[in-house]
Amino acid sequence: MIPLALLATTVPTRLAAQQAPTVSTLSPPQARFAEPFSSLSGLRELSDGRVLVADRLEKAVRLLDFRSGTFREIGRVGPGPGEYQMPGGLLPLPADSTLLVDFGNMRLTVIEPSGRMGESWSMLSSDGEMRNPSGVDRAGHLYFTAMGGFRPGSDGPPDSIAILK
Repeated sequence: MIPLALLATTVPTRLAAQQAPTVSTLSPPQARFAEPFSSLSGLRELSDGRVLVADRLEKAVRLLDFRSGTFREIGRVGPGPGEYQMPGGLLPLPADSTLLVDFGNMRLTVIEPSGRMGESWSMLSSDGEMRNPSGVDRAGHLYFTAMGGFRPGSDGPPDSIAILK
């Protein structure tokens, strides 16, 4: 009976100490784009105002130009160079380059500021474990989350992964 009484007096104190959530009102949009999207999986604004958009459902990466109201397709669907199967996140790299995460081909591909698809790397390590990029710092260093469960020959799940530079 005593533990319940302590719990009952503790809960109201904790609730009273919590603050109300901060409410932010968004300003009206500065620009609109007429082309509809189905399922945005990545978005990256470049320094000149153009915007890279990855649409997972449409299987498309597009470079939008709000000034002219136009867009152009970047790459195409497929397994080869300059192609992707399932465009995901778009991570910022230095000098307006962008890293496209392609879960369909299990690779990472650099998109240059011009929209040209550049160099690619596998998302699989040499032992078959998936490396999922989870962030980029200002210097362009990628940070990965190890995925895929157990490593071959190990006694447990991964708790660290080498940093690729």
